[in-house]
Amino acid sequence: MTEDEFLDRATKAIAVLEAIEHKPYWESPIPSVNDQRIATIVELYIAATPHQRELLRTAQTDRTLDRRAYEALCTFGNRMAMLAVRRRSEPILTRALIALVMNMDWADSDARDCGYFLGPLLTYCALRIGADHERIYDLAQEIAVDEWTKSLARWPDVVSPNDLLTGIAHQVVETPAGVVFQYSGRPIPTGHLVPETENPDGQQPQLL
Repeated sequence: MTEDEFLDRATKAIAVLEAIEHKPYWESPIPSVNDQRIATIVELYIAATPHQRELLRTAQTDRTLDRRAYEALCTFGNRMAMLAVRRRSEPILTRALIALVMNMDWADSDARDCGYFLGPLLTYCALRIGADHERIYDLAQEIAVDEWTKSLARWPDVVSPNDLLTGIAHQVVETPAGVVFQYSGRPIPTGHLVPETENPDGQQPQLL
């Protein structure tokens, strides 16, 4: 796509991210319309050139709005971790990992804030669904810019699934809706317990 086409799409993408409120989004059923919107932005980022990705990451100068944008990406990554396991979907897991890369490389973000928890969680998901981790993590390394991002969004040398979750205070809860990752014994949002067949947004085939 041309630079003008990309800038138009990037401007709209940033507006979408800034408009998403964290708590309602995090607690909503999985998947949701906002999941689909962010998935489209992640696909845009994957297809972009390095220069275009930089434009997207640095376009917002308002730090409050900027924070809302990269926090939405982190929330998306956590939600898609659950959906990837529920559907045993490598494409969904890939989008979750690239959303993490985007969050960590985003202007003014601290790569450790989201990466410390979501990085190991996505590794667990990759192991659980038998994903082609070399393909997924090679893509993450290719797209990542910051050295912290590269160090956190990589396949670890030694992998123990249970240790990955224990180290980030997460546990797996099996529910009628599928897998839920519960953090430190906190209450599970009721939206996460809604099966897809009962989800008001219905199936989101584009996320497959």
